[in-house]
Amino acid sequence: MRADAVSRAVLEQLRELHCLEPEQTVCCALSGGADSVCLLRCLLELRPVLGITITAVHVNHHLRGAESERDRAFCQQLCAGLGVRLAVYDVNPAARAAQEHCSEELAARECRYDAFAQVQADWIATAHTASSTCMVYPSAPEVRGIMVIFCTGADWDWRAATRACPTS
Repeated sequence: MRADAVSRAVLEQLRELHCLEPEQTVCCALSGGADSVCLLRCLLELRPVLGITITAVHVNHHLRGAESERDRAFCQQLCAGLGVRLAVYDVNPAARAAQEHCSEELAARECRYDAFAQVQADWIATAHTASSTCMVYPSAPEVRGIMVIFCTGADWDWRAATRACPTS
């Protein structure tokens, strides 16, 4: 699918769901992977049409050593080049897992949601592909294509994700 077709599809879905209002801020959860980079570029393309402000957040879990640092650096360079304000949060899921006696995967997710809760935005947007399961909704089935989930700051309970607009 071409980039402009992705943007059109996201725009149509957002308009149908009445998710965004002009002058709201959407923060893109940016891992540095293809999904989140595509989402960021899509949101930037739609910014003038929707009248929204775009920011980004990167959560560095430090689970993959130098690769984690490369992801952080990539996100910083990308956002600097695109003129997008980026917040970076360094978290320690290994320590949290030990403290809370849970898996590192669960601890990493909780650390990520805690970081998202600190973001100053009306909405957080995350992207997932068919090879990943939506973590905001642990019971969500795998999806085809790109799924964009918008969660509003008014309902900032990430574990419940009480208000969302999937665009799949």
